[in-house]
Amino acid sequence: MAKKSEVRITDIARKAGVSITTVSRILNQDTDLKISDSTRERVLETAHELGYQPNLFAAALRSNRTGIIGALTPNLGGTFLPVLTMELQRAARMRGVELLIGTPEVDARQIEGQLKKLQSLLFDGLLLLGDVLDYQATMRKLQVLRKPYISVCANVDVPPPLVTMDDQRATELAVEYLHGLGHERIAFLGGTHWHQERYRAVYFHAAMRQRGLSVRDEYLAIMDHIHYMPFDPDFRQMWTTEPLRAAQNLMRLPEPPTAILCANDGFAIAALKGLLSTGVRVPDQVSIIGCNDELPSTLFHPELTTVRQPLEAIATTAFDLLLEMIEGRRSEAATQARILLPPELMIRETCAPPSRG
Repeated sequence: MAKKSEVRITDIARKAGVSITTVSRILNQDTDLKISDSTRERVLETAHELGYQPNLFAAALRSNRTGIIGALTPNLGGTFLPVLTMELQRAARMRGVELLIGTPEVDARQIEGQLKKLQSLLFDGLLLLGDVLDYQATMRKLQVLRKPYISVCANVDVPPPLVTMDDQRATELAVEYLHGLGHERIAFLGGTHWHQERYRAVYFHAAMRQRGLSVRDEYLAIMDHIHYMPFDPDFRQMWTTEPLRAAQNLMRLPEPPTAILCANDGFAIAALKGLLSTGVRVPDQVSIIGCNDELPSTLFHPELTTVRQPLEAIATTAFDLLLEMIEGRRSEAATQARILLPPELMIRETCAPPSRG
């Protein structure tokens, strides 16, 4: 069977009885075109009848726009970043653009090659999610970020433009709530290879000091041996068993904490599982609070008290800022924007006043 020839705008113009310019402006939705509704309908019907398919790459070459945004995320299989990407997809559709998602490489040379491909004709701008393995810093050192970009849900020392949650306020909310319940012996459970968690440990110390509470060394369950390597086959197992054991060790201390603040909900749920398996009652004997409000936080019993990241607001704010940069509106101010959005405390079932027994 002979291959069907491509339908061109000259074919549409000839059959509809109008000029090529008129067809082009109608198909490109030129709102300034002064033409009757009947002519516009005739052109569109003719294009549909002939099976016209617009050449997106040709249109992109003319306008230097594709309507496609790229997003780089370090983990497509976790419980937090996939929810963020879902919110970004929703925000993209509401704004009439498409979002394509990929994962960053770990080697500087690979990142450079990947970014050069991503910043070819295809993408109008980029969203950089998180900052695992310092991939954002690597991009800047390589000076390959040639198109508008926004860092999303990254740590506060990532250069602007940045849209993220106010992590300091999130940690303060958690400590404030636990202290309000009467807790003074509060432990912190987290890692150091995810930048935001490193900062949350710093914010934890500051929030405790502000309330006149001491931070005991034995109450700092800092798992600095856990590397965030989601492509490692042992990553999932290690990421759950290590915080589980850390929580059990905290409760074996001669004077255990009455509350544990976890750097993320994954650690909090692992801690909860570990304590319940050894007969420690939550929240009767110890309170547990997480951060992010990830999906599993309400799928476990008791449901996890946590601090919610405002992901919908983060996604819409990031998209609006990026589109402003792409369209050239207030671009200088946008490139220096550092937007910290307020978190929300989600009170559920894993926190209670400390036991006096």
